[in-house]
Amino acid sequence: MIDQRSPLARSATKSLKRSLLLLKSFALAISLVCSQSCYAAASSSAGTVTKSVRWHPGNYLLMLTHNSTAEIQAALPAGTKFRGIQKQYNWNDLEKPDGFHFEQIGDDLQTLRQLNKHLIVQLQYKAFFTTNGVPNSCCPKNLRGSAKPSGGYYSGTYVTKTGSLDPAIWDPAVTARLRILYKALANYLNSNKDVQALEAVCLSETSVSQTAEAMGADVMPYNSDAYATNLSYGFRELNHDLPHTVVIQYTNFGVGRDIVDQVVQLEKTYGVGLGGPDLNPVNPGLQAPNGVYQQYMNLAGDRSHPNAIPMGTAVQPMDTELAPEITYKFGKNTLHLNYIFWLNKPGYIDQVISFLSDPQKVPQSDAAGGLDARYPSSTCPFLF
Repeated sequence: MIDQRSPLARSATKSLKRSLLLLKSFALAISLVCSQSCYAAASSSAGTVTKSVRWHPGNYLLMLTHNSTAEIQAALPAGTKFRGIQKQYNWNDLEKPDGFHFEQIGDDLQTLRQLNKHLIVQLQYKAFFTTNGVPNSCCPKNLRGSAKPSGGYYSGTYVTKTGSLDPAIWDPAVTARLRILYKALANYLNSNKDVQALEAVCLSETSVSQTAEAMGADVMPYNSDAYATNLSYGFRELNHDLPHTVVIQYTNFGVGRDIVDQVVQLEKTYGVGLGGPDLNPVNPGLQAPNGVYQQYMNLAGDRSHPNAIPMGTAVQPMDTELAPEITYKFGKNTLHLNYIFWLNKPGYIDQVISFLSDPQKVPQSDAAGGLDARYPSSTCPFLF
């Protein structure tokens, strides 16, 4: 068939086809770059799981439970001093006798998205101390352990040295219950309309805070391998079920330091982040070479390479005695953190804001506030 269009029309058609071809080539190139970078990361550390994530590293405000929308809005200053908040949500608030309740997380995601900030969910299943002689607990009251060989059931919780009740995660029945929670939470978050405001989910610290002998016969006997393995079942499944969200397992102790090496290796294998409840350069139990901080140094990048996995640590009450500048420099230069979670403590947080606002100490044009903003080797950009 003879093309009877004018030369101008034919030329315009050819130009349009060339433009479309260029756009397709560009999209393909971007796809290949991302897939190749992810593949390279996965193959660079044998077995490491790689996934594309929403990535907004930097300084975050650590808030305790039950903060209202107005309190969140008032606490977050304008600008990039804090990229968002890390907020604690207790297991027994999320799981009630009538089912799961994630409404507060949904409300907070909406608030943070409206503020153009980000939410880090601290899923808390460990507690501390007592209140009026009653053990504090973050666990559901009906949490039950495995069947005993002699009949009946083990308790799902044990009494810690501070008097609180914590879950016996080395018991497979307890782990199974937690994994149901993780699955339900992931399903909720993935379908939430404000999921773009979700940055990460952090899991409670690994410290058992009790000796194996003192737990009593009502609790399944402690086993370090079972504890490390069951922890990994939870964090690797949650990491899989949240395909574009960073997952961080707070790791500091077990019974002593019995599980730290094993758990951190599992985190690296499954691409799960390393974090902890205490950013403290003078706490002797945490320091290298024997403490968990050695693990951060082992996983840290250098000028040419990023961290192996995401890393973020909190500044909690016992860590606020030092000047924020000392804490920040330790987290940035020694541990190579991607995230710091600063406790919203009256008086102390004012010092933090003053420090983070000083252009001589913290680069003001850097959204990450001077922390390592490079994608860890276990991650790549989530573009869509």
